[in-house]
Amino acid sequence: MITDQDVEKLKKTFVTKKEHQQLVEKVDSLVYEVGDLKVGFAELNDKIDSLDSRLGARFDSFLGIVETLMIENKTGAYTLERHGRQINALASHTGTILPV
Repeated sequence: MITDQDVEKLKKTFVTKKEHQQLVEKVDSLVYEVGDLKVGFAELNDKIDSLDSRLGARFDSFLGIVETLMIENKTGAYTLERHGRQINALASHTGTILPV
């Protein structure tokens, strides 16, 4: 024969219909929340991709400007060096002493 103690033990061991329904409702709620998170992450990913492409284009443009400035700097340095040689040659040829 089943005693009250056995019934209590069975209640602790097995899920009741009410507890099962509560569990199903919680799982359903979690499924919706996970779905919302997936949508949110997809939107965030799209925004990051958009930002990345815009920043990438700006960064490429910036690198182009830096490269142009480096070329101009090298050209200017070469021209300045050439002018220095020409001035020294002219000074040497005319016997002029240049200030230091």
